Amino acid sequence: GRVAAAAMTFTQGSSTFYFVQGGFDAGGKICGSFDGLDANGDGEISSFDAEVLSFSATYTDDDSSISDSAITFLTNGLFGLVYALDGDIGDDVMFDIEGIRSFGLDEDFVAYEYVTGPGPLAKCGVGVDCGAILGPDGEAMTSELVYVSDSLPAECEGVDIPTEPLPDEWGSSDGASPTGGTDPVPGAVKSDPHFSGLDGHAYDFMGEAGKVYAIIAYPSMQGDSFSVISRFGTAYTTGVSMNEGSLVAYKAKGTWMSSIVISAEVGGGLAHLVLSTGRHLDQPLAYGSFSASNAIAVTVDEKKSASELAVDTPGLSIKLGVVPPVASWKIEAEDAPSFSHINLQVTRVDIAHGALLGGILGVSARGEHPTDGEAEAAFEACNYVTQDVLAIVP
Repeated sequence: GRVAAAAMTFTQGSSTFYFVQGGFDAGGKICGSFDGLDANGDGEISSFDAEVLSFSATYTDDDSSISDSAITFLTNGLFGLVYALDGDIGDDVMFDIEGIRSFGLDEDFVAYEYVTGPGPLAKCGVGVDCGAILGPDGEAMTSELVYVSDSLPAECEGVDIPTEPLPDEWGSSDGASPTGGTDPVPGAVKSDPHFSGLDGHAYDFMGEAGKVYAIIAYPSMQGDSFSVISRFGTAYTTGVSMNEGSLVAYKAKGTWMSSIVISAEVGGGLAHLVLSTGRHLDQPLAYGSFSASNAIAVTVDEKKSASELAVDTPGLSIKLGVVPPVASWKIEAEDAPSFSHINLQVTRVDIAHGALLGGILGVSARGEHPTDGEAEAAFEACNYVTQDVLAIVP
């Protein structure tokens, strides 16, 4: 077995830590380094306490099983890193819980995700030591820990570990950021549910009623992260069906968005907005309601057929409409929330790196248009937000 490096301590400034994780499929390994300091003296270095100053890593394997080139991970793609100063990462569950989650690119600007350990977000290592490189064409897994030392591991000699930030246009093979700037961006989710991608392409993603999905999400360490998640409910359309022994003028068809939670990081803290067809909180709408911190700007515009919200965060602006049931369905007022739905329209995306956008709508910035099937579970909100956020979804 391998002897873990001794824990390092320091009183001023940051230290550079080198790491390696091997044992991936096809002989793969990830080599990297990060600069950090235990500023609050709790015995661990955590990016969630602003204690990680820089991060870089490179994944390589022997047979190009998931990428034809090396995959690079850098500070501007780091979602979270927690290290307990014990010589390895992936087996400690104290405080912020050890682990790494980062997003990166190969030389063809294809996006990948690196996750290891029980944290952050318990993406890997729940009850077992593991790590994963996740890509559009597959994944590479390992059961080894991340080993940390104060010098470059021998296994990493000759591996190119870049130290410069990835260019602003990463994620776009033609050199143009797919979502940069503040101009209006096409992108919508309507009815049962029809998606109009950020790239203008139309596609459907039905999902499963009752489940919570990520619509669009952007992880960032620069204080501008955001996410929009939605619980899908049973959708209805005009037709004829039998309900409790009586004919009614509607029938179940597919799913639609019945509630939404928007989260945005502003000034180092998370703010949330909750919109639902069935909850009435601070300000009643037409079959909907919302609550939000003053860190998220919300404007309400009453329409004849729906109430419309304009929501602005530092990186995202959207319009949300709560659509009541069709009058000809003759739905009683107390039942209206169950027959209402939410529509969404993106009006602005202003981020540094389009390749980091996730969610059913977000990945369309890279030309991906997910549909129902094996990939459906990948867009469940639990892959994008914490359990605390999931708990507030109506």
